[in-house]
Amino acid sequence: MAFQVSEVCQVFLLIALLLPSFNGITKSQATQPSKHDEVHRAKSEIDSLIYKLTLDLKSFNEKETKAEAMQKDAAKLTRVAKEEIALLRPVQHLLEKLSKGNTSRYQPCMVWSGGKIPIRIETVSLLPKHFTISVAVNHREMLDRGRLTREDGEDLQVYYHDNGQQPFQIDRVLSGLGTKSATVHFRLQAPISSNTADDVSYFLVLGASVSGSAMDDPAKVYAFFDDFSSASLKKEWVKNWGKWSVENGSLLGSTMQSKDLSKDAIEVGLYLKSGFQWKDVEVELDLMEKGTTNSAPGSLLRLSNAGLSKTTGWWFEYYIKRGSTCTMRPLFNNNDAGWQYNTTLPTAFQLNKWFNFKYRVMGDRFSQWANGKVVHDNIQVSSKWMIPAGTFGLGCHHSPHNCKTLYDNIKVTFVVSTPPNITLSSFQSFLPKKSALLGEKKLPADSCKQIHDASLANNKPRAKNGVYWIKTDLQGSSSVQT
Repeated sequence: MAFQVSEVCQVFLLIALLLPSFNGITKSQATQPSKHDEVHRAKSEIDSLIYKLTLDLKSFNEKETKAEAMQKDAAKLTRVAKEEIALLRPVQHLLEKLSKGNTSRYQPCMVWSGGKIPIRIETVSLLPKHFTISVAVNHREMLDRGRLTREDGEDLQVYYHDNGQQPFQIDRVLSGLGTKSATVHFRLQAPISSNTADDVSYFLVLGASVSGSAMDDPAKVYAFFDDFSSASLKKEWVKNWGKWSVENGSLLGSTMQSKDLSKDAIEVGLYLKSGFQWKDVEVELDLMEKGTTNSAPGSLLRLSNAGLSKTTGWWFEYYIKRGSTCTMRPLFNNNDAGWQYNTTLPTAFQLNKWFNFKYRVMGDRFSQWANGKVVHDNIQVSSKWMIPAGTFGLGCHHSPHNCKTLYDNIKVTFVVSTPPNITLSSFQSFLPKKSALLGEKKLPADSCKQIHDASLANNKPRAKNGVYWIKTDLQGSSSVQT
């Protein structure tokens, strides 16, 4: 760097020498052409030096980032080493006693078999079947303590224990892997009554106790889920109007005005056939409009009638020309409330831009979030437009202008007036587990003397004549009877 600073000084000195003579270049270009050459040479040196300094800056930034990462790794390794030393101390003391012949029985092999953590669910409201439970876990700590070994979460599973039945694994979705604030999501296999506590039906199974691959289908974790990873629409969807297809991992809806001549404001293009009994739900999705500035797409909740001339539901409408203004527009048997429940989006609704929307309907109230910001906050719907239950649908305004809308990551979860309190009970290790006595086939000894010494009681051997097993190589990969 000292050499480069010197170069900088030289370049500035060169410029200082050139400037006085350079002022006269215009007047005497024919007589002093060499001045231009000196300026070009100075410019070239400046360009070269800036390039070198830029490379050095990039290198220093990389070294700084690497140093920070190394510091974090060192702190993690220090913590892990301390915990491992604490775990090994009892083994060290046991081996010290064994080396002195201080034992009165065969020594069992201690095998780590993982463990489980019961999940306690305390309710105030009734939890329906398929209600999604979300429980916070410190995944980072589990990994560091050795209870888990897989960063991808494969050895963190959820099991359900029905009364009188053998426990079995159920699907779960993990978020925040490798962090202290990870979350495990799964859904109830049966309703849980109000004002009760259940700490025996669900539990996490960890580490070596897991059996097979983890089950992680989101469609079996939420009331409904579709990320359109399949090339065709799921059977749960019903096409009502327009063209609907899966393209490049997203749902594409292309709708024009229907042939129905009634004066309905919304054309329901697609809906879920299984949700007409849904009451209190939360829906989250991604949406992008690719049509024209006249396009007005949107989602429908509490859709109790999808008929083109009898539409009944709560429609969340977005209109390109209205910019950041949107509305919840109730319809009852095709009677339209219009733009009655208006609000303002964080940013203007525009073409070719993804938006994330979340809706919650509970009783006669609704809420809406746009890109994580609350835009409708627990708004009460008048009794005239109250719809007690209904499914989820997608559609467009009846204008002859085309809606060409992309949807993705549609997720439906049940909600209750008072959410349950979810906590984890204490970790229940499956240790200690006595697997085999020293000298048995499952636990071959290093030598006959080791078998003899391990059986000493009051300095007298207790081992009886019989068949024992010893290792035939240092790694213990094979053994033989003796």
